[in-house]
Amino acid sequence: MATKNTSRKKNSPRKPTLESLELEGSPEPFVYVTLSGEEIEFPSPLDMSVEQAENLLFMLKGDAAVSSKEVFTQWVGKEAAAKILADKPTYRQITAVSKQIVKYYESVLAPVGE
Repeated sequence: MATKNTSRKKNSPRKPTLESLELEGSPEPFVYVTLSGEEIEFPSPLDMSVEQAENLLFMLKGDAAVSSKEVFTQWVGKEAAAKILADKPTYRQITAVSKQIVKYYESVLAPVGE
């Protein structure tokens, strides 16, 4: 019985592996700078676990009443979200920041709003 040569198939575009898909890369994270100068990175939803990304995208879709604090906590974690909210942004400001982040990741998030 002949054995299959799998070395050529590993990088086949028709048979991707998690490793080969990872090589496609993702955008640099969106960075928010707090008033104290601390940088907080908002990772691409594509780089999150399936569960975390789906929860975030569901929150962003807006079908349920979800606070900005909950969205930021889901996206960057409790500590980083607290640092953002420690700046005491107005609702207009926090909405503007949220829109900038979503716009930055528009190619990933586009299906959510459609």
